Amino acid sequence: MPSAPNFDLYEALEVPRDASAQDITKSYRRLARVHHPDKNLENVNATENFQKVQAAYEILSDERQRRDYDQPVLLNLFSGHGRQYHPPENYEDEYDGMEEMMFDQFLRIFFTRASSRPGYDRSAEFEAEMERREREAKLRREAEAAWEADRATARLEKARRDAAEKAKRDAKAELKKTMEDDAANLKEKTEMEYKLKMELIFAANGCVTDAEKQTCCEHCFFWPKEHMKKKFKCLTCGQKRGMTQYKCPYCALALCQLCLGAKRFTKKL
Repeated sequence: MPSAPNFDLYEALEVPRDASAQDITKSYRRLARVHHPDKNLENVNATENFQKVQAAYEILSDERQRRDYDQPVLLNLFSGHGRQYHPPENYEDEYDGMEEMMFDQFLRIFFTRASSRPGYDRSAEFEAEMERREREAKLRREAEAAWEADRATARLEKARRDAAEKAKRDAKAELKKTMEDDAANLKEKTEMEYKLKMELIFAANGCVTDAEKQTCCEHCFFWPKEHMKKKFKCLTCGQKRGMTQYKCPYCALALCQLCLGAKRFTKKL
């Protein structure tokens, strides 16, 4: 006779042998949640534990199947899990046929877990359900991986755009600074050339005072602005127009803004 499964159904459901049907159902629901494969994807033994709990519940929740399981013959099949049963000498022959029948029934219930409907294979349904959930889990993982890849691509693209925009801003700022530096250098060079030119003119004409220099000064293109504490008198128009004057850096001729704009000074450029 084939060997019986080596686990005790009561131990599988973690209930005593005198547990009520309500206690068995309560324990089954708790253990089914604990060992459900969907909640234990990393546990390779989760499916086996879940199947044991299901098999134990299907037998012990049925009053007739539980009574058959609790018979001494079946208890004797689980060596170490049940009490030892010793039938009388004249009992063995007449009970042998019944024992075979009960054992076959047990194996059929345990391995196929057939329902009351003919042709219904719960084991196949369970396997199909597990395959479906594995496919769904795989699809979720693939979707999450694709989403993470899209996010990584978006972050990389944003980083590239930011780097390109920063490089563009830096290049623009560098160009502006270069142009400003070139303009400042050109202005400084031009002013120096004008200054040397005017010094030669002043020396050739013997100009020493500001009044003497103003008679022959060619003036420059840039007149520095000076803010006075009170209104000043323009040396060209003779009017007091405001507190801001423009002075030639070579001959100290002070003009108002109106005369400077009209280029009314001693000697025009």
